[in-house]
Amino acid sequence: MQGVRTMGSVSATLNDVFEGDYQSWVWLNGHLGDSGRVATIDNRLYYFNEPDELFYLDGREAVPLLDMHDAESIVSYLQSHNVRYVFAPAWATAAGTAQQPIVKKLPLTHLLGSRRFPLVAMFAVGGYNLPDAIYRVGAFATPSTSPVVSPALFAGVRAGSPLP
Repeated sequence: MQGVRTMGSVSATLNDVFEGDYQSWVWLNGHLGDSGRVATIDNRLYYFNEPDELFYLDGREAVPLLDMHDAESIVSYLQSHNVRYVFAPAWATAAGTAQQPIVKKLPLTHLLGSRRFPLVAMFAVGGYNLPDAIYRVGAFATPSTSPVVSPALFAGVRAGSPLP
């Protein structure tokens, strides 16, 4: 009956069908600004205001990141490409056969949730044991404002609203 309750509302229908994926893109559209970019594996261009501004972690532009292992080099590289956030969609980062191969290959994924890549928002996604997560690039986080969260620690966690 949820489809009937949301009939006539595009945003309510998108939220009902796509849950955290849609909420994540709404959050990113509202926080990127005019020149910011988002690094992601997600290819759902129809959610994003400026699809040409995506930085694909499994694309040609990200190839140099495969050889970068320290946070400062990765932050510097991403910032030089105007990347402000990293979006880790649950469907691509979940353990198992659905996980995108680049998730294990990129040293960046092991730094997500660190003080140089603090978690800034997460949204629940049905069918997965972890939420969609959005990380800030290059920010210094304090324990009181942004917890250190590793993607591996998301197992069994569900969240319905973004962190402050």
